[in-house]
Amino acid sequence: MNYTIVVTNKCNLKCSYCYEGEKDYKSMTIETADYVVDFIRKTLEESKDEKINIIFHGGEPFLNFNIIKYIKQKIDTDIKSIKHIKYEITTNGTIMNKDIIDFIHNENIKLSVSVDGTKVSHNQYRVFHDGKGSYDTVINNLDILLLNNIIPRCRMTYSSSNFKELLNGIIELKNRGISLFATSANFYDTLWTKSDIEELKLEIDKLIELSINENLNISMVDKTQICKAQSDCFGGISSFTIDPNGMIYPCVFNINNDRFIIGNVYEFSYDKIKKDMYKFHKELYFESVSICDTCNANEICKGSKCKLLNYMVTGMYGNPPAITCNMMKIELDTYKKISTIREGVY
Repeated sequence: MNYTIVVTNKCNLKCSYCYEGEKDYKSMTIETADYVVDFIRKTLEESKDEKINIIFHGGEPFLNFNIIKYIKQKIDTDIKSIKHIKYEITTNGTIMNKDIIDFIHNENIKLSVSVDGTKVSHNQYRVFHDGKGSYDTVINNLDILLLNNIIPRCRMTYSSSNFKELLNGIIELKNRGISLFATSANFYDTLWTKSDIEELKLEIDKLIELSINENLNISMVDKTQICKAQSDCFGGISSFTIDPNGMIYPCVFNINNDRFIIGNVYEFSYDKIKKDMYKFHKELYFESVSICDTCNANEICKGSKCKLLNYMVTGMYGNPPAITCNMMKIELDTYKKISTIREGVY
């Protein structure tokens, strides 16, 4: 079971590609947090699942750090049936102090920090509300984490305007001590050209070489992470996103969109939510038409499986963002190149 808990909609950044839509800038209260933990406990009991993943999300989650600590302690104390549990926090990296560092270190929290490559590319999109770039603040906090033996994963979002900064950005972060990178295209960017795609392929060739020579884990050129068979979406069945008001969504990409509210943590029936969502997914996958249906790569492409994301970007469940199709083609080429290199004939 997977639970993404949005502890606050408040954020100290104003990223131009943010997918969270209109926010009410509220933070989760202790009362709501109690109901969230109760929702987790009851859904786990009914599902019989003994493994769970908890992701604390925002907004910027460290703006409501006390609730993160409260929820983790309450889950660890109140839910005894869990045999395997993983906690993760996704942060913009602008807020860091001794209490946060001690918590991450002592509680074995996985940390994901958003850094979009070099200073130029990062500050193009990830700015404070006054328009000032956040790069220097994030890098300073990354250095503090590394000094405390906390090595986060760096999440890098790239667009048609800054993908050429990916390589230099990763090299700069590698030189600081980061070795794990999760790269993702900006799905909302519609400005990609054929020329951009061809140049992106050249950048990826450089990343393949860098990852092998420097032993780096870069998701877009990691053979274990690309061209994998994609499972069907189980959003609202075994995966939930809960907002600060206690509203339940099937996917984090649907946050703040009332169309996708499937219940709330105060009054709910897991059995009803499950039945409704099974029906919903059945209609999406078996009864709706998709441009992915005739594609030979539809079993390994996120575009054919992440229909909730498709809708948020294109307004149609069956139509993925254009960059998704292009990236799938690039993934296939990348997989072949890496396989050939590993065999020593490239």
